[in-house]
Amino acid sequence: MRGSAAGRGADGQLIQRWVFDSRLPFPVEGTCFLALGAGARKGASYVASLIERGVEMFCVSARDFEAFLPAVTDVATYWIVADVLSATQHLAQVARENYAGPVLGITGSNGKTIVKEWTYALLRELGQPVYRSPGSYNSQLGVALSVLHADRQAAILEVGVSQRGDMARLTPLAQPTIGLLTNLGAAHDAGFADRREKLREKLSLFASASALVYCADDAWLDGEVRAWLREFAPKLQPTPWRQLHPSGEPTYGDLDGIRVRFDRGEVLFSGLPPSVLAKAELTLPCPFLDVASRQNLCHAVLGALLLNAALGSASVREPVGPLAAAISLLPHEEMRLQAYAGRDGIRVIDDSYSADVEGFAAAAEFFTQQALLDGPRVWIVGLPARGLGSDVEPYREITGLAERAGVARLVTVGGDAPAEAAASNVHFAETSACLAQLDRLSLERATVLVKGPRAARMDVIARRLREQSHELRLEINLAALAHNIAAYRARLSPSTRLCVMVKAQAYGSGGAEVAAFFEQRGVDYLAVATVDEGLQIRRRGVRVPIIVAHVLAEEVALVREYGLEPEVSSLTQLLLYRGSSAGAEADVPLHLKVDTGMRRLGFDVTLAGGDGLQELVGALKADFYQIKSVFSHLSASDRSDADGFTGKQNLALVRAADAIASAVGYRPMVHLLNSAGAWRLPDLQHDMVRLGLGIYGLGLEHAAPNALEPAHRWVARLVQVRDVQAGDVVGYNLGGAAVVDRRVGIVNVGYADGLRRSAGHGAYALTIDGRRCPTVGSVCMDFTMIDLAQCPQAGPGDEVEIFGRHQSVAALAAVYDTIAYEVFTGIGPRVRRVFYR
Repeated sequence: MRGSAAGRGADGQLIQRWVFDSRLPFPVEGTCFLALGAGARKGASYVASLIERGVEMFCVSARDFEAFLPAVTDVATYWIVADVLSATQHLAQVARENYAGPVLGITGSNGKTIVKEWTYALLRELGQPVYRSPGSYNSQLGVALSVLHADRQAAILEVGVSQRGDMARLTPLAQPTIGLLTNLGAAHDAGFADRREKLREKLSLFASASALVYCADDAWLDGEVRAWLREFAPKLQPTPWRQLHPSGEPTYGDLDGIRVRFDRGEVLFSGLPPSVLAKAELTLPCPFLDVASRQNLCHAVLGALLLNAALGSASVREPVGPLAAAISLLPHEEMRLQAYAGRDGIRVIDDSYSADVEGFAAAAEFFTQQALLDGPRVWIVGLPARGLGSDVEPYREITGLAERAGVARLVTVGGDAPAEAAASNVHFAETSACLAQLDRLSLERATVLVKGPRAARMDVIARRLREQSHELRLEINLAALAHNIAAYRARLSPSTRLCVMVKAQAYGSGGAEVAAFFEQRGVDYLAVATVDEGLQIRRRGVRVPIIVAHVLAEEVALVREYGLEPEVSSLTQLLLYRGSSAGAEADVPLHLKVDTGMRRLGFDVTLAGGDGLQELVGALKADFYQIKSVFSHLSASDRSDADGFTGKQNLALVRAADAIASAVGYRPMVHLLNSAGAWRLPDLQHDMVRLGLGIYGLGLEHAAPNALEPAHRWVARLVQVRDVQAGDVVGYNLGGAAVVDRRVGIVNVGYADGLRRSAGHGAYALTIDGRRCPTVGSVCMDFTMIDLAQCPQAGPGDEVEIFGRHQSVAALAAVYDTIAYEVFTGIGPRVRRVFYR
């Protein structure tokens, strides 16, 4: 092994970046690949292909090095360690101990990422050179990578925990000098004994910090924080803030210290250190209507002020102007990095609020994950009026990222594009000029990244490219999907494979897009219901094995062509895939489904007979087949009172698998558990588990409340508000009459979109800013009326949530007298699917 100095590789090459996914675009020079992973998707198995790409430095476990890389050549440098993650964390701890700048650490149940992004944006406007962890990098690996890549005078780190003991490994890596607790919600309750234990786990991150920001509205939380400070961090200066409610409207304030007036309220922060100010008053804009965003803004302002002071700012009065300007440009939560279908077959990757170099790296990663397999790749980038546009080096880094992402054309808008780029790319002086020429850029069936500072109005271009449909969207939170994958993996053996169900368009989410994301997250198998669903995913470029539940005889050729793996549950189906009479193994991997008591599909391996085990074994001995797995389906995995029946199903499966292994001469995989079973009954995990609704954050409400993060949010818009007098009817069949005057809102969602008529007449309530607005009259085909008594200030254009943050899809399913699966799959095709992280 060549290279002994930590941080340097072959010929003393300095490590500039650490990567762990070989499929993402990155410069090879100065890159060290972390060979993480388990099972069949070990990172070490990709080293050879990375060497061909020019990567020269690798960190590999000793076991994987022996298995995959027995010969050390002169073309690469290897750091051989006991465990790659532990080694990465140790290196990050050393890097943190040598990092001299202030560090703002952010943790909490919700809002961590948006507070981090807003704080970063505010500090950039103040001219401070600050690094922030990319995306949602708040895990055991993410925090370590964030620390290793911190290259500015100050850093903002997002830190997340889901169970006791997590923070003990992360605190030495982050060691924040300033702490910020966003809130304490119900997320991850299952990982802790009680709410107090969870709060203390999060607070332990700040044991060595000098200041702590938190909202003191919750008297219990405020008391617990102060008790923890007295016991564990008596020198830490708390900086709490409260909300006031004069005239019944939520505003902010009520403590001594710095006073901030927002145009929608006030906040008073207490406990600010003298280095910030003794006492002063600021006036700042607040462009947000919803409570969560306004709370996030308070956290971001205070975090920016404290970090600004730590960087040597003499006074808080000086940055008022820049802060006010920056706040007016902050992105709303729905403007996070997202992907959705556009017109003319375009795939739009929308990041239309930021143009910093670090943001381009994150956008390039997301772009690569979401890009269509066929068609050109285009970036449309708005350049800021200063900084990036006149700085050749960042521009070169962006063009390099674009080239590695396979981008055929880079379109720049505004600013001053470097002269060297003018010949090879397209540049427009203004957004309006780009819009005028947009139809001439030949974007049909392209994947298009739209990115730039909010002031450049790149969101207008993104909207022009958007598929023409009414503004009704189903949001799919990819970070929640990633969390749920990690949550299940934590309960299973590292060698157990994960099969994720993406049938029925991934339960209405968008099958190909979600499938591509799951492949990026390292799942071992995907499962669909039909061949058509499998072909759609394959044509998206997904290469992970795909199990197909039902295949017609005439579709066998397509199964072979696209490398699909059928389920087989009868002798008739089995005969379609036998090998040649000369003894050659069949070329289609098969998954044998056995019926262990559910009585739906499968070879009957119980005493009842039917297509029984003996007949199956006889057929397997007579011909040659490629049997990949033997599996069964549980009838009542979520019911503890049925665990006896589940145990009998498992024994029947084991007996069948043993007999099949004896017949074919090798042992295929065995799998039985679904989402609820994988969580409740990990002793029955066998070789693989099949995750359905659980991976989307649902189904464990009774077994493990709040252990998973719901990934879906269905959102509409208020299109009109009307004052209705007492006795007036609203809607069809003389419905919706009331005994008092009231305001009624018309929302652009109806039963053609999947909101059933049974949700009408007050049976269900939509929410505006978290406030319940019951339905009025019948649900129509395209519109639904709601009572605005709790939202007197609501107006056209306001966001209306059908389910998501404020009420679970389970509440709507209860009104329908059905299950969440049926709600998701019933959401219509004209509802725009938006994927974000």
